[in-house]
Amino acid sequence: MTLGQTIHRLRLEHGLSQADLADRLEVSWQSISKWETDSSVPELDKLIALSRIFGVTLDELVGHTPDMPASPAPEAASDSTPDPAKSAPTTLPLRKLMGILLLFFGGTVFLFFALPGRSLANGLVYCAPLAVSGVLCLACRRPGLWCAWIWLFYGCFYLRFASGVLSTLMFHWTLPFRTATALSSGSPSWIFWMAIAWAFVLLAGLLLALTVRRFRHGVFRFTRRTVPTLAAEWALFLALPFLADQISLALLPLIQGDPVGRMYTYLDLLHELLMTALDFSRLALLAVLLVCLIRGIRTHCLRKKAGLL
Repeated sequence: MTLGQTIHRLRLEHGLSQADLADRLEVSWQSISKWETDSSVPELDKLIALSRIFGVTLDELVGHTPDMPASPAPEAASDSTPDPAKSAPTTLPLRKLMGILLLFFGGTVFLFFALPGRSLANGLVYCAPLAVSGVLCLACRRPGLWCAWIWLFYGCFYLRFASGVLSTLMFHWTLPFRTATALSSGSPSWIFWMAIAWAFVLLAGLLLALTVRRFRHGVFRFTRRTVPTLAAEWALFLALPFLADQISLALLPLIQGDPVGRMYTYLDLLHELLMTALDFSRLALLAVLLVCLIRGIRTHCLRKKAGLL
């Protein structure tokens, strides 16, 4: 069996299309087609990536067996040939530079608010999105999507705490009624803030779609074990708004009954932070459910097309 035939067989066994495999390897689907027809051979780094995706060794991928003689090693390059890795100047990647700058500005904001006579809690709140975005830029290869989620979370938390607009109840059943009540009151400020809130809802929907598109590749099979688990997760997704309401009602007397104004501010901040986290947990759960659903449908169709069902 040739290398191309092996790649074709392993791709079908894992329920991947040529486009899926091309996206995971960051190549074009035409390259995958050429590999499978033995018109070209993948480079070494792509062979290593293929072995990791398919869960096989390089020997199994290229069809090498212990009885086969090893290919002769290439001749060593002459000393006069310059090494590109050594001669190339070492430059800092743009994302790491952005991460360092974000951490610097986050530390500056924290120190500004942590000065004597200022609020340490405000410093932590204002520097948090900068610090988390900086860490993501340093740790992730593609931090743009995650940084967008961090800033959306911070914006929705600010709308809840500073303006009183409950914008993060993205799929809450009472949000349309609250919007209708605000508009019927005729208050221009409320109309403005509710427009901002619905803009955040639309932005959250866009980021949700981009997240699902990013993680749609992979294998997921509908089995007797996974189907009940998905059903239970959908039930949890539908029950989370009512759980958030109960938690909010339980914490509300504690916040309103605190006579100390400073502690009232801290408790109110923690309450709104918890409510925002619950709303975004529901968004994260919805993203996981949609990814599993799309992967399951694609895997089923590909396995049926390959005759594995």
